[in-house]
Amino acid sequence: SEDNTENTAINKTRTTKKIKKDEEVISKRNELIEAISENFNELRIETGLKQDEMALILGISKNTIVNVESDWRRKDEIDNKRIFSWTVVISIIILFSHTETISNVIGDEQVIEAITNRAFCLNSSKKSMLSKNTISGLVTSVTRMSDLGATLGNISAATLVSLFNKGEKN
Repeated sequence: SEDNTENTAINKTRTTKKIKKDEEVISKRNELIEAISENFNELRIETGLKQDEMALILGISKNTIVNVESDWRRKDEIDNKRIFSWTVVISIIILFSHTETISNVIGDEQVIEAITNRAFCLNSSKKSMLSKNTISGLVTSVTRMSDLGATLGNISAATLVSLFNKGEKN
């Protein structure tokens, strides 16, 4: 009976630590999403791409870009600024990792670290959901990117699937 009580206490402590870690991962992810959304106009100017060109590259509508940029350009504080989805943010980081804007946002982290450190949770129910949503969104994004070049799309897909499998083992 004492062993069961001790094991229950240990399991509760482990679960609490995992949930706290998951919350940290989700918080870091949300911060990155906001930072990319906030700096997207700067990125677009740095790359010299028009909104419609960027929309084609990312596989999203021009209207999405217009909405995100206009919300973040406003000087007044609005509570619900529009942001890009997690999978769009991943695509932006991967495709434009060579830019100063992305370097400033992710800091000292490598591109893959910046993404994987925010992609996987420890709590099994959340991990399954986040992993599933991340990989399905990435596959969709990579499929769209393959219009830019089949080789780039295939290489990106293989890399992302490899990273996903690696994250599932940890």
